[in-house]
Amino acid sequence: MTNEGLGSWLERRMAMTPNNEALVFDGKSYTYRDLALRTRTVAHGLREMGVRQGDCVAYFGFNDPAALEMMFAVGTLGATYLPLNARLTAEEAAYILTDANCTLVVFGGEQAGPAEELSTMDVPVREWIGLEDAQWARCSYEDLTAGRSESMIDVQVGLDDVCILMY
Repeated sequence: MTNEGLGSWLERRMAMTPNNEALVFDGKSYTYRDLALRTRTVAHGLREMGVRQGDCVAYFGFNDPAALEMMFAVGTLGATYLPLNARLTAEEAAYILTDANCTLVVFGGEQAGPAEELSTMDVPVREWIGLEDAQWARCSYEDLTAGRSESMIDVQVGLDDVCILMY
């Protein structure tokens, strides 16, 4: 594996303890295998949407397994993950998205209003994906992952490559 960064963490963990519990959310348990395979499908979906090494991808929402899946999937692709505070206004988020030159945003249901407002502003984002269906967004998060491969993606990522950008 040439990915030495954040995107390789789940792969390494799955190799050691695939059936150990990795995450519990809303009473549902996920093993390292579950999380790693799901992250692979997210990475394939993002790649099909044009996310490449060096791109910035944001998550604008409250706690959800999708936030972790996104973080590791973005790292798998050698892109940069930008977690946005779920309570930001559209104007605040617009500044950050523009400053970071983010090209894709996944947003939660409670952020659909500010995200839609953002989509009409002069920000570099070209793709909007809703955790829940949003009529105006490109697709839902489930659409992003549906039918995608669970095969591993191997991108050259070094320990000095930027993986997370926090404001």
